[in-house]
Amino acid sequence: MSNKVIRGRVLTFLDQPASLHDDACLTYLSDGAIAICDGLIAWVGPFNDLPAEHSQWHCDDHRPGLVMAGFIDAHTHFAQMGVIGSYGEQLLDWLETYT
Repeated sequence: MSNKVIRGRVLTFLDQPASLHDDACLTYLSDGAIAICDGLIAWVGPFNDLPAEHSQWHCDDHRPGLVMAGFIDAHTHFAQMGVIGSYGEQLLDWLETYT
């Protein structure tokens, strides 16, 4: 794998928000960088603070785009919200029996 830097607005969540205006649960960098070495994150921070060992790597510049973690199956179905995770059944059994 090759080493590279991703540049853009970086948003990282550190914890679950305690309220609607809980800014302590996240980090937002208006001009951030993520250094990736062999498929793993090696460094994250302001682009201007990029360490010298990463500054020669290829840079994918996504400004003004927002760079953040991917979402895996981040959808929901409203009719199931009240009973998500209940009864410990397989999905199809659960749908047929409880919803």
